Amino acid sequence: MLAVFKNGNVDYVHKVKANRGTLVALSRDSELVKNVRLPRGVEPYESVRSLLHGILSILDQCVEIKEMYRLLLANFVLTSWLVDQLPVAPYIAIVGLPSSGKSTLLQVLRLLCRRSILTADITSAAFYHVCDRLTPTLLIDETNTAGLRSNLFHLLRVGFTPGITALRKNHSFKAFGVKVVTWIELPKEAALNSRCIVIPLKETERIDLKRTRDPEILEAADHLQRQ
Repeated sequence: MLAVFKNGNVDYVHKVKANRGTLVALSRDSELVKNVRLPRGVEPYESVRSLLHGILSILDQCVEIKEMYRLLLANFVLTSWLVDQLPVAPYIAIVGLPSSGKSTLLQVLRLLCRRSILTADITSAAFYHVCDRLTPTLLIDETNTAGLRSNLFHLLRVGFTPGITALRKNHSFKAFGVKVVTWIELPKEAALNSRCIVIPLKETERIDLKRTRDPEILEAADHLQRQ
């Protein structure tokens, strides 16, 4: 459904009239939307500081990562909700060996970011279609194994700046949006690497980390997304 804010109140509707016509919510059962994480409602937030504190808390409970990178990621999560207003889309490159926590961090970001989609592989057609319709936060796990690397590099490069349109079979698509990729090591792709904030990870010795499916983590993430 669509959440419509007006005069201090929020109404949930299936469609709403807009300046250029009528906006209609996409079906939750459609292939395009069914794997997208969406908020389960809305509620007011106290302050940006309180939102950051909540995000930082979840990150600290699930992943061992240096404080400076935790703060970067918390701001990245907030940015994903405002990407339509930005001149460039922020990219994150998570780099680390197997068992360093890359997949866990992607799962945490999936819980918190706007319209997040977690995938291990994606075709050009699917990439353009989902980015054009939803402007999601695209989380790509183990990018070294994802299809043809040269095609993926191209897709990531064209999605960095708004206003760039891709033409495919008489259709135009926007590729702009927030993206996160994981690597065992950074690729030899200077143009792409220069667009990324690099977050290094290493295997942890902490035994108190919570899983992303822990009920307390899921409840806290749902609460933050509603805000």
